[in-house]
Amino acid sequence: MNKFYKYIFVFISLIKCGNTVEDLSFLSIPGSAFSNSLGNSITSTINSPSALLLSPANIWDDSKYSFMITNRNHNISGVKYVNAFVSWRPSIFRILIDKSSFGIVSYGVNKIEEYNNDAVFENYFNFNNNAIFFGISKRTLGVDVGLGVNYVNKQFSINNFNKNYFGFDLGFTMHNLISNITKNSNNMDLVICFVMKEIFPISNNESAITTVSLGSSFLINLNQFSFKVHSDFNKYNYSPFIRNRSGFESKYTIKNLVSLTANFGYNGIVSSLNEVDLVDLVDYDRKITYGLFIDIFSNKLFLKSSKNIIFNFGLSGDIVSPVNEVKTTFITFKVEWFNN
Repeated sequence: MNKFYKYIFVFISLIKCGNTVEDLSFLSIPGSAFSNSLGNSITSTINSPSALLLSPANIWDDSKYSFMITNRNHNISGVKYVNAFVSWRPSIFRILIDKSSFGIVSYGVNKIEEYNNDAVFENYFNFNNNAIFFGISKRTLGVDVGLGVNYVNKQFSINNFNKNYFGFDLGFTMHNLISNITKNSNNMDLVICFVMKEIFPISNNESAITTVSLGSSFLINLNQFSFKVHSDFNKYNYSPFIRNRSGFESKYTIKNLVSLTANFGYNGIVSSLNEVDLVDLVDYDRKITYGLFIDIFSNKLFLKSSKNIIFNFGLSGDIVSPVNEVKTTFITFKVEWFNN
């Protein structure tokens, strides 16, 4: 049974994988445990180096350096996913750039069985997808503007298949919309994000894949507690479907020493521009996730230093997934360095 679902998983990854076209499905995998726990919504990655996967505008934050690494564990053998991202404040071009970020993503499936036309086993083969991302962000008048570029390489060990892609992203994020309007609300915040992403094969004349996403988050601060709602809608140019990615975030902070966060997320198709019966598709396609996280503020807790280093550890998994026997767990470790 496990082998059967491995075949199903590979097929879904290559053909659909929820919301991405054919052989670039791995780009729709959440870039961190935190993002997965909030449905991979566009605002879930604000102030994170891995925001390059969703919107380069959201890499902006106050830290001097930030590093994170994420591993996705799979209950199907042979499936691997890992990424690493780093961001920093550049010492040059500060007029144009507030934050830069660089990252790599590696995804693949090993030992896929190959059969001939007579259903006779012939050999094993592998496929691997690797991507490199780079982006910059600048904050002006409360608006973060981000530009990102990426290179993707896809390889099959069978038939020496090798294909390359190039992409670019343009994102805008508007902060503090409530306080800017009311002038006296420090306990609430509304953020709106917009991003357009385009990627195309380098070696042939195939059409580019274009994605447009619009999302928002709403924050309420209540002393030690804070609550945030995330939601966005995104659309691919090749598909009639509109996808919603949403999440609910709750955080408890203990005397600025430690913060604990619990999240729930949803990701699924909610509408179609064509006359399509979505009932069965929505039930099959939806994904519901959870996540638990801890932030440790080092200078308050155990490092008596003017530098503030924040350590973050997170775990996220699936409650409901498109193929229920296929379950994933994300583990992320993140370090942020601030100058006080």
